[in-house]
Amino acid sequence: MKPEWTIDYLKENNILFVKTSAPLKWEQIKQLSEKAYSISRDKGSRGVLIDYRGMDIQLSVLEIDKIPDMVKKMGAGPEDKVAVLYNASSPKIGLLNFLQNALYLKAIRMKIFPEPEKAIAWLSYDDSSPKKPTS
Repeated sequence: MKPEWTIDYLKENNILFVKTSAPLKWEQIKQLSEKAYSISRDKGSRGVLIDYRGMDIQLSVLEIDKIPDMVKKMGAGPEDKVAVLYNASSPKIGLLNFLQNALYLKAIRMKIFPEPEKAIAWLSYDDSSPKKPTS
């Protein structure tokens, strides 16, 4: 089965760019996370930009709640950043806000952005400690 995503390394920003082409279910998110973190470590990158605009979240709150522990087991920590591009007017934006807060509690930084320029700027800024989510 063909993956529902592509992963590119943006050398000029030292970040991974993940583009989804279909809504992802739990197993696909797990596979994508494993692949992205593997590539990220190989490249020496600590930033991941995920373009999920135009997609709806297909996970339950219970599945979303498992994501922080899953990525923590892969080695994600406070030095890592994940920026998610998502349509702010989506009725499911609350699920991403929930994920952002759940990751914060595990000292993993994630922010939601409507446009890539601000996301890349945030990923490129070198700060060292997680900040409490503003949303």
